[in-house]
Amino acid sequence: MRNPLIEATKDGIYELVIQILGKFPYAAYGYDENGKNIIHIAVEQKDRILYEYFMKNIISKKDMLADVDNEGNTILHLAARLGTTPRVLLGCLNQMTWDICWFTRVWYEHKFLEHFLDHENINGNTARDLFEENHSNLRQQSEKALKDMNNSLMVVSVLIGTVNYTALFTIPGAFNGTTGLPVVKYTNGHELNVFNFYVTLTLICSLFALIMMLSIQLSRFRSSDFYMALPMRFFCAMLTLFISLIYTVAACSQACVLEAMTHVQVMARLTQLSSSVVLALIFVDTVYLTVTYICFAVHWSLYYKGQESLRLIF
Repeated sequence: MRNPLIEATKDGIYELVIQILGKFPYAAYGYDENGKNIIHIAVEQKDRILYEYFMKNIISKKDMLADVDNEGNTILHLAARLGTTPRVLLGCLNQMTWDICWFTRVWYEHKFLEHFLDHENINGNTARDLFEENHSNLRQQSEKALKDMNNSLMVVSVLIGTVNYTALFTIPGAFNGTTGLPVVKYTNGHELNVFNFYVTLTLICSLFALIMMLSIQLSRFRSSDFYMALPMRFFCAMLTLFISLIYTVAACSQACVLEAMTHVQVMARLTQLSSSVVLALIFVDTVYLTVTYICFAVHWSLYYKGQESLRLIF
């Protein structure tokens, strides 16, 4: 007969797990047919909610954490398995970052089992070896996906920078036939300063985005790079690219004002507003998973600040 707590843990049925442990707390110490306890299963399934619940509510959990299954796998071996949280679909890039973060977190939380990092299962693999073996193809797919996306974004960044560099030295409006100076310099100097501010800020942001994208392109794409370096660079690149796009639209609208095109000024402002809203929605949709991951990773990095660095793990 199957253990209902084990089955509920495998299926991620949180309510049933909580009810069973609430009435029968000693049920937590059971094993499945492979010699795994419920903490092992939660770690293997990468079920963060159940894992945190077990760590807070199971009293004698050290012995459970020190257990190995029938194949000699420790809790770190199980954390190194390829996979993602149940019922959550992630792309290869996001899955790679979450997997490395999950493995690192499990290791930091159980450092009293330091020997587990070099413990070999029946196949002769340590947890590090197993992680690299399981994620070899995923890392290659993530590298290709990130480079392909990065190449397209670099083209956009260069185009934005080129357009705004030209606009910086091309003042809108007519020129005085006698002095050769732009008319707007005297008639509407404030609006001209606003236009120059928009263009300058756009140029700076596009250059910064290009630098971030180049740093991604030149990365070695080791497993440890997916933990924090690559997600942070990607987010910074997307943020500065988004800002440059927003202010490019604002500069176009401001140019209409400088040209004294009164009949299109209102339309230009409405176009600026609607374009900004659309760009903001695209930006949020693009970076939502990355920002969620960064917040989670930064939280646990600060929580375990001062402990052994990731470079010693990989």
